[in-house]
Amino acid sequence: ILPAEPNSTIRGPDHSSSSRGVPVTSTELVRRARPVIQACNRCWKYKVKCNGERPICKTCTSKGVPCLWTVANHQTIVSASRHQAVQVENERHRELYALLQRLPESEARQAFARIRDADDPITVLNFARSASILRDHPSPRPEITSTGWNPRVDALNLKTLSESPIRVHAKPWTAVAGDGLVSQLISSFFTWDDAFFYPFIDRQAFLKDMNRGDVKKARYCSPFLVNAICASRCVRVLCVSSVCLELET
Repeated sequence: ILPAEPNSTIRGPDHSSSSRGVPVTSTELVRRARPVIQACNRCWKYKVKCNGERPICKTCTSKGVPCLWTVANHQTIVSASRHQAVQVENERHRELYALLQRLPESEARQAFARIRDADDPITVLNFARSASILRDHPSPRPEITSTGWNPRVDALNLKTLSESPIRVHAKPWTAVAGDGLVSQLISSFFTWDDAFFYPFIDRQAFLKDMNRGDVKKARYCSPFLVNAICASRCVRVLCVSSVCLELET
């Protein structure tokens, strides 16, 4: 059997022109069978057939509605979505790298330890963002109170208070440490733990009640919660310190 001539006619039951007896060339048949790899936004959203014509497809023309496209020519919506996802992931990695460069060494070590433990490094980005925000917008500094223990503890309390992005009064919420150490532990909690482990604690409401210092009227702060946060951060700091020590040795 010899192949058909290029200009020969082909008849078939699937074509309206052939059913009427009108000749259909092989070139026209190939053009009609070409699949549409793109769809406009409206046709994609409502799952209707789109002929892919630009700037206005046939379906939108018949309905008299705007025809919008979010993908370029010769690109499918799926491939465009994948390309956009890769771009977003790349931007987040760049942001994480930039934040790690600006973080103090102690906080950068904590972030690095979390990156080693996390399944997705992007999850650490929220911690780095919180640390950056807390440093750029510190809380008002309260009056320094002496712990009454010894000069070494008072010096440590003064140092941590000056470095803490969040500054609060320890009393009447806890008596285990002074304002500086408690402020540092609270700052560390909202920088590293709150966004991941305890997102149900509202930072603004908690700090507002804590700075007021009224235990009876406080709704979002309590001595138990303050002591629990301080104890939790002490344990986590010890764990991170041990990991950093192992890395150095």
